[in-house]
Amino acid sequence: MKNIKIVLSYDGVLFKGWAMQPGKRTVEETLKKSLLKVLGEYNEFHSAGRTDSGVHAENQVISLKAPVSKNFSASGLTKALNSVLPDDILIKSVEYLDYEFNARFDAVKRTYRYVLKHNSLFSVFERNYVSYFSENISFKILKTSARDILGKHNFKGFSASCSESKNFEREIFSVLCSGNDREISLTISGNGFLTHMVRLITGTLIQIAAGKMPRNRIAMILDSGQRGLTGKKTPPNGLFLERIDYEV
Repeated sequence: MKNIKIVLSYDGVLFKGWAMQPGKRTVEETLKKSLLKVLGEYNEFHSAGRTDSGVHAENQVISLKAPVSKNFSASGLTKALNSVLPDDILIKSVEYLDYEFNARFDAVKRTYRYVLKHNSLFSVFERNYVSYFSENISFKILKTSARDILGKHNFKGFSASCSESKNFEREIFSVLCSGNDREISLTISGNGFLTHMVRLITGTLIQIAAGKMPRNRIAMILDSGQRGLTGKKTPPNGLFLERIDYEV
């Protein structure tokens, strides 16, 4: 058995999210079918994280164990998988590791990047890769308010009611905002994220920056842990799982 680490990217437009769901096309199911075609068998499959329907990934990471022939190189496995996968999934790299590795539990940092534009800038060509907002906002206020999520907090108020998590404590290491009142790039890094967490935080920031919520709304939600106080969650289109970091 080899310990295998795979880095992949995917376009989330035609997938109903990462996790397997009966009767729906998901990244996980598509990938597992291709692994079976190429490897015949595998076990201990883990992903670094799940993405919602319509969310994209630039560097998703999975781990698994499989009985791989010593003549089957990592580059050979990369080519073999890409030959049977659809065009909206790409295996970027395969590594055979000489140590135990779990893509989910060994991750120390996850980074998401969100691309948003005012709907006056709507483009039919970008619509699947940008989230649009209608409010007139102050980018300066948004950038200042975003700092309120930094640190370790109970993020239950920024999680979906369908979340399966029992522990809602997460730590946000950094939040970087660039752009202006019409175009925003928001990059958030943390040790983990809850279901819809990034989208609910972003929706709240938009409402604060538009003057429709008080400047201290994020602190209020973090202190109370109460759901239903956030802004409407932003669409998935412009959200990308950018990278997963592991200890060297």
